[in-house]
Amino acid sequence: MLDRIQQLREKFEEQGTIMSFSGAFSQGIIEEVGEAIKIYVNHQEEKDQIPKIFSVFIEMTQNIKNYSNSKKESIDTYTAINSSSVILIGKNQSNYYISSVNLVENKDVEKLVEKIEAIINLDKNELKAKYKEVLRNAPESDSGAGLGFIDMARKSSEKINYKIEHKDNKFSYFYLEVKV
Repeated sequence: MLDRIQQLREKFEEQGTIMSFSGAFSQGIIEEVGEAIKIYVNHQEEKDQIPKIFSVFIEMTQNIKNYSNSKKESIDTYTAINSSSVILIGKNQSNYYISSVNLVENKDVEKLVEKIEAIINLDKNELKAKYKEVLRNAPESDSGAGLGFIDMARKSSEKINYKIEHKDNKFSYFYLEVKV
């Protein structure tokens, strides 16, 4: 076991991974990991990146947490989604990256892809306008309006990257990466 953990740590180091978390997100975990990120980046030269990294991390984890919470009517589905999440934060030569993966129900994939595809190729001005439009038109109770994706795209230094990979007849993996 120790060998596998050491190999994993070495692999993370090779890839520039600063922080990783796997498991169910609670508000407390999100806050604690967010605070650790702020402390780490604050000791780096890119202090101006702290708000972007922190904001993208919060959006990603909140999206996962809110999605899994929306599935509480089925304890099996909720548990599968809630326990499937992984988030990585790292740094390569030119960017910080925030990546996540979690299960989504296959019946939700099309709507998820539509939300991302609607914003993926917009420039910064178009994203700003889209953000205001969605904010203005979305009912207060609509947490699924896509504001989080728009906000992440606004903070991203590159086009956000996503991938859907079919797992079985009920679930797919949803991978998301944002570089700042």
